Amino acid sequence: MSFAQLFVAIPMEKVKEALCFAGANDKRERDLPAKYMAYFVMAMGLYSDSSSVEVFRKLVETLKNAFGPNVPLKIPAKSSLTYARERLGVDSLKYLFSQVVKPSAKPGETIGAFFKSWRLVTIDANIFHIADTVENEAKFGRAKPGKAPAPYPAIRCVGLVEAGTKVLFDYEIGPSAGPNNASEKCLATRLLPRLKTDQLCIADRLYGNYALWSIALRTGAKLLWRVQSNITLNCIKVLDDGSYMALLYEGDSSRSKTFVEVRVIEYTVGKEAYRLITNLSVPEATNDDLARLYHERWEHETANREQKSVLNAHIEPSGVRRHCWLSKN
Repeated sequence: MSFAQLFVAIPMEKVKEALCFAGANDKRERDLPAKYMAYFVMAMGLYSDSSSVEVFRKLVETLKNAFGPNVPLKIPAKSSLTYARERLGVDSLKYLFSQVVKPSAKPGETIGAFFKSWRLVTIDANIFHIADTVENEAKFGRAKPGKAPAPYPAIRCVGLVEAGTKVLFDYEIGPSAGPNNASEKCLATRLLPRLKTDQLCIADRLYGNYALWSIALRTGAKLLWRVQSNITLNCIKVLDDGSYMALLYEGDSSRSKTFVEVRVIEYTVGKEAYRLITNLSVPEATNDDLARLYHERWEHETANREQKSVLNAHIEPSGVRRHCWLSKN
């Protein structure tokens, strides 16, 4: 992807709107205007194998090709880019993301993105390594998968991905370890309330409990979630298609007096048993429909892989793929 395409995908008007929202507009004429620094920061994710100065050089070349050689931008020192990024801040980019990044699948055109009238979205987590600095470790933590700590601090991201297009259109992030550790379920409680009524959300068994289900149910979205084998689901009615209605209890215990009714679908793939819960009725979706739909959840897994190991990687001249997971300072 070239810089020119970035300007087309994210119009300058949207960038200026975001700067106004965050109060990050330049108070005077600067050598590194905030509007161009916003594009520079976005491009750093596209050119993760290049130095920050080299990324800015690509920006200047694109602007000169578009507007002529008199564009008033010069290649700055790395320290100048750092100060300019600090002035830009985070809030403007967060707002820009919320205004620009949307589900993009088109009904009747995008394969695998819809079930009947509902847009398929999946929820899952991803871990992103960040630069190994004292400040990052204090803020985001360093996980300890074994006896030794992980080589880098990391950020946990729980996101909503549109099936078919693999667009990550909403997310919550937090520390992956340490005293401020934000668990996957904790981040999900902040993200799930933003589901929409025209969406069908698919989730794996980590999310299949009363607390998260209730949060998502209140949005009016349709849900299809897998549940763990130790979750109590007391059958109250067997339906004509073989699925059954059951009670999902608060605290996952039948001794609880707080519960919600769910429809349960059970099937096996090879030797692995699946148990799904949904708020879709039998006329809305058959057992076979739901079994096929659940496996769309793997769209999120492949989207995670593409973010970390495909889009964010660099091919060396020798042909060796070098991963570039670390954010720049």
